[in-house]
Amino acid sequence: MRTKLAKRITSLTLVFTVIMSLFSSLVFASPEKSVKVTKEPPSKEIVKLIPSESTVSFSLSKGKHDLKAEAEYKDGSKADVTAKGKWTSLDEKIVTVASGVLTAVNAGSTHVQFSLGNAVLNVEVNVTQDAHVLSQNPNPSEVKKMVSLVLAAPRITFIDEGEERPIALKALYSDGSMEDVTKLAKWESRDPSIALVENGVLKGISPGDVSMRVTYSTFPLINFFASIRDVPENVTALLLSASKFRLETSDKPVQVYAITRDPESREVTSLGSWTTTDRNVATVSKDGQITPVGIGQAYIYFKYDKLVDAVLVNVVKPEKLVTDEPAVEILPGANWPVQLTEVFNNGESENVNPSEVKWTVEDSSIATVTDSGLIIGGKTGKTIVTASYRSDVLPPVKIEVTVTNKLTTPRVIGVKASPSNLSIGVGEEAPVAITAIYSDGSTEDVTASVQLFSDNHYVASVQQNYGGTSKVIGQLSGATVLHAIYYNGRHTVDIPVAVADKDGQRKAPTPESISVTPNMKNMVVHQQQQLEVKASYTDKSVVNSTPSAVYKSSNPDVVKVNKDGLLTAVGTGTAIVTVDSSGYSKQIPIAVSEKPSKDFVNKIVDLIPSETNISFRLAERAHSFSVKAKYQDGSTADVTSDSRFTSLDPSIVTVKNGVLTAVAPGTTQVLINHGTSTEILKVSILSENNASTGDLKIESLLVSSLDVIVQKDKLYPVHVFAQYNDGTQKEITKSIQWISEDPTIAGVTDGKFTGMKIGKTTVSATIAGFPPIQIPVKVTEKEGPVNLVGITKNILGMLIQPEAGAPVDVDAFAEYTDHNIVQVDTDGKWESSDEKVATVDQNGVITWVGPGEAYIYFNYGGLRDSVWVRNTKPVALISFPRNVMLEPNKSTDVSIIAFFGHPGRDGNCDCFDVTSLVKWTVADESVATISADGHIIAHAVGKTTITATVFGMSTTINVEVVAKYPTFTLGISSSPGYIVNSIGSTSEVVIHAMSSDGTVKDVTADVTWSTSSPEVAEVTADHKIVAKSEGAAVIFAEYDGFKIIIPVVVKPK
Repeated sequence: MRTKLAKRITSLTLVFTVIMSLFSSLVFASPEKSVKVTKEPPSKEIVKLIPSESTVSFSLSKGKHDLKAEAEYKDGSKADVTAKGKWTSLDEKIVTVASGVLTAVNAGSTHVQFSLGNAVLNVEVNVTQDAHVLSQNPNPSEVKKMVSLVLAAPRITFIDEGEERPIALKALYSDGSMEDVTKLAKWESRDPSIALVENGVLKGISPGDVSMRVTYSTFPLINFFASIRDVPENVTALLLSASKFRLETSDKPVQVYAITRDPESREVTSLGSWTTTDRNVATVSKDGQITPVGIGQAYIYFKYDKLVDAVLVNVVKPEKLVTDEPAVEILPGANWPVQLTEVFNNGESENVNPSEVKWTVEDSSIATVTDSGLIIGGKTGKTIVTASYRSDVLPPVKIEVTVTNKLTTPRVIGVKASPSNLSIGVGEEAPVAITAIYSDGSTEDVTASVQLFSDNHYVASVQQNYGGTSKVIGQLSGATVLHAIYYNGRHTVDIPVAVADKDGQRKAPTPESISVTPNMKNMVVHQQQQLEVKASYTDKSVVNSTPSAVYKSSNPDVVKVNKDGLLTAVGTGTAIVTVDSSGYSKQIPIAVSEKPSKDFVNKIVDLIPSETNISFRLAERAHSFSVKAKYQDGSTADVTSDSRFTSLDPSIVTVKNGVLTAVAPGTTQVLINHGTSTEILKVSILSENNASTGDLKIESLLVSSLDVIVQKDKLYPVHVFAQYNDGTQKEITKSIQWISEDPTIAGVTDGKFTGMKIGKTTVSATIAGFPPIQIPVKVTEKEGPVNLVGITKNILGMLIQPEAGAPVDVDAFAEYTDHNIVQVDTDGKWESSDEKVATVDQNGVITWVGPGEAYIYFNYGGLRDSVWVRNTKPVALISFPRNVMLEPNKSTDVSIIAFFGHPGRDGNCDCFDVTSLVKWTVADESVATISADGHIIAHAVGKTTITATVFGMSTTINVEVVAKYPTFTLGISSSPGYIVNSIGSTSEVVIHAMSSDGTVKDVTADVTWSTSSPEVAEVTADHKIVAKSEGAAVIFAEYDGFKIIIPVVVKPK
């Protein structure tokens, strides 16, 4: 028993011993390398990872290749971490990796990635067919290697706030193949609050511009801009091109456009939804075209995201034409301006321009009527004046006119001012009273009912208390004229005013010129626009003179203008609106069309920086530049303060409000963003001993798209930019060799892809020194992800003449939804509405053929735009003014108007301002000179002539430069201002003339006299007024171009 127990114990002991021995063997069987593995303390921070090879090439037959990774820590120490991190192959069909050991699977190229903590390492791997291929290849450059990086993005990527857009970085290899390395690259944003890249997606965070950068492997970084636009939710205003229309059922459709405001202007006409409240009154198309249908009122609503605006449409029927005075009594020789109003079925009314009315008189010996609706009394008697306006829909108005010396109802026959002229000192005040004289001899103080304004408020201003007294205040020495207007302009009186400063030290500034804005070169039918007139004075001040300006349209059938300067386009054609203010005149030529360009705003077509290539030294610290916007109408404006500026590399230069601040030597670029227009500047900061950078070399490429989807018969533009070794970027699209594998599917010229037929193909883009880039192209029936939204041209309308020289080349541009703008004048279809007037080739070159008018149409991508062309030789050239007098160092503007038809009796003309086309010659430039835009500057006392030549015709301007302006007559007045007397009595009247220097003299003996009714009152040879019979008359006194009236009322004895 004890023996069995002892044997059992011995057996258990042996078993235990064997188990312990095996365990011990297992524990101590690990290789020596593993014994040394220790975990780094958490305090050690990795600065970077270093591969044993940055590019690995080995043959398929070799099978395996060892790769190691070393970590460099913040404390300066290094350690082999090959076995510590995670190894990943981007393409396991080419190579696999485990603990740094690469195993070849198939020939090809890819990358392996090693990551440890937050540190990441990428290594390029090339696997060749077998070993003997490499041994037979003595030139290692023929082995497939990565030669460049290609960023699939334009220099400026535009996206909306909150939008996410894929962005790709690809490695270009020596054999032309590309590999997506987007997720292996390091993406950085200078301001992540505006935009950032995560997992291959560019994200718009908030509105603004920001510079972005991406790095991969050992290649230089690539810079690009991201511009984040406000989304509709952040747009705070929506503006329609019209708020109200009054239409008739016979009117053609009218176009309304919609734009957003704040932070930038953007047309959204076709991006929102249009609805009407009553289709029986007016309908609206999806593009904002309103068509009148029936009588009534409707609202046309436009909704864009959360914003809504409306147009009130009244479709009316004209019912009658009325006048405020259907029966008029006037004195012989007196005049009466007729006022007509058109009344509509809804109760609305509109004043009618008298020049648009046809006037007839039954008996022209009793009364006549001018084209402007002014009835002038002849001999005594009665007649009928008929006013016809829109005779196809409105019955004419008949006005009974009685010309008599004895008005049955007392009427105002004149007004007088007291005093009749003023000579005051600076700072002095003088009351002014205006009296109305009635035909029965009674008078009335109408001071509170008149409008008073001064030609030059710097000399004298008016303080008018409506319902009370008015006074004139002397401001600065000089001369001016006050105008008193009564009864809607039917009666006026002028008051000459001279202001003197006793010390002779202060002199009032005088008007130098006027400006009229906006420069409305083009309008569309039914469009309205308010003009603003400003007068510039010799002290450089500017005054708004819109209310006191006088406006006239040469062709009211095309453009009407009211007394306040409101333009209304009423028909197609051309007109010149003349604006007179402060002694100056401006002519505004306007062309009106039925179908406008898509833009109803004066759109910016270009940004013009004062410098495009800026270099300055680091020691200079700062450098300023400015930016101008060029608008579609050809005008420019400084927009520096309104633009956004972004530096591509703020470590080299920063920028704010057009001021560059140097940070460190180097070259970079600056983005200028104004609304929807952008421009890029090259900026170089030089060190004190700046050396030449040598030849520029392309380091990497930016391609706007590496995967093209284009609609059949449409165009899709691709832009390619090169980033050079100096950090700058330049577009090279047109220097690339573009080849389509199948031109029957997609054609390509200068980066413009055109869909020919449905299908797929590949386009290769070859850049000198690089393998071809292969771009897949898909042509579809439907629109792709990027679509055409509009077309614009650099010219809207023009005059062309056979003498003007070469044909005119028009540029056309297409704008896409990704903010891509490409010139397409050779890609669309051009056609002329009348080839007897002008022809156009398929490059947009317009050639004069014969006289007349035509439209040159450009069709592209289902859109259409046009250029208005007039070809003719004018019948006359006229300068405004024709005679100029200046003191030395003074200046003025002249305009040259070409008349293409003789003016009619109503003053309408077919004329055009051609000042900008004129060639000027000056007989004596020591006396005066003239600029290209017609600005005359006086130099020395003397006389000369300036000849303006255009279209083979010439006109001459006489210029006289005087040491001091001669005094001139400001105005005349009578004393007394009116006469009420009995039959047979004689009254003595004195006529005074006030000069510009303030002197007043008796000019009675030099006056030319006349009377409206010799049987009532007449003037004797010794200048006395004799009352002959009962009634009322008006005596006219004329001197030096001024004419005043003296009302005379004769009562029985």
